[in-house]
Amino acid sequence: MTEIAPYEPAQLDAVLGLMAKVYGEEPPRDEFAWWFDGNPVGPRTVVLATEGEAVAGVLGASCYRAVVNGEEALVALPLYAATDPDFQGRGIFQRLNAEVARAAREAGARLELGFTNREAGPIYVGKLGWLDVNRLRVWARPLLPFGPRESGDLATFGRDQEDAYRRIAPKLRSHFVRSAEYLNWRYVDSPREYAVVASRNGYAVVGRKRLRGVGAAFVADLVAPSLREAHWLLRRSARVARGARVLLAVPHLHGAAYAAFGFVPTPMTIRLIGHALEGRMPIGPGAWRFSLGDTDFF
Repeated sequence: MTEIAPYEPAQLDAVLGLMAKVYGEEPPRDEFAWWFDGNPVGPRTVVLATEGEAVAGVLGASCYRAVVNGEEALVALPLYAATDPDFQGRGIFQRLNAEVARAAREAGARLELGFTNREAGPIYVGKLGWLDVNRLRVWARPLLPFGPRESGDLATFGRDQEDAYRRIAPKLRSHFVRSAEYLNWRYVDSPREYAVVASRNGYAVVGRKRLRGVGAAFVADLVAPSLREAHWLLRRSARVARGARVLLAVPHLHGAAYAAFGFVPTPMTIRLIGHALEGRMPIGPGAWRFSLGDTDFF
């Protein structure tokens, strides 16, 4: 009989082994702890489906503070979703999702959001009643193969960066809140590689990722009060990103600055889906403003 129960740290090897079996590679061990134990916003939420000693499925969620329709709210995002192929067809994922939703409600979350893939998307939308919220268009700019690579110049986020976010927040509609505590967890404490550059009234975060076999860099976040300052930060981001073949971004503000700097929309999109636990889910183009760093895979 399959049982649904909270994850315990002693089960980490079994969970990572399941992820490797399902996706072909094991997630970094330190990244698992960072997502679920380091997050300053909400409690660790990871649930397992087990049969005897075997882990048949896993699903976690990470909490975020968000502004939703002008009001601050807690939002949960599913992470680390996997079901052992030997146990598929038994409704395990649906049971895991129901338990994560229950835990999210208990923590005070109003919404669940997901940046989904081809495997999970049809289940969430077709079987669990989630809604298609929007498609986030990825933009790209080629990078020159020469020139010295610069380093980031901001080691820790503080009051200046939090104030910079609060100045632009009214323009972002529904979005994730960028407190200094959250930014330090998300980018400074992350086991992933990020570089942060600061301007007089803003900042940009640059990450790196192999994407379809290509060395890519990406603008994980960019906060600036004006087109001019956004353009300055993009120039700095490109110098920090040298060594990669392409620089990617999802512009959540100042799209004209990205276009002026040579970014163009690509065919690549990220499917955003959601489910209201309480109240109404904002949907449609412009309802939410996200950057690549708001996703779990960049």
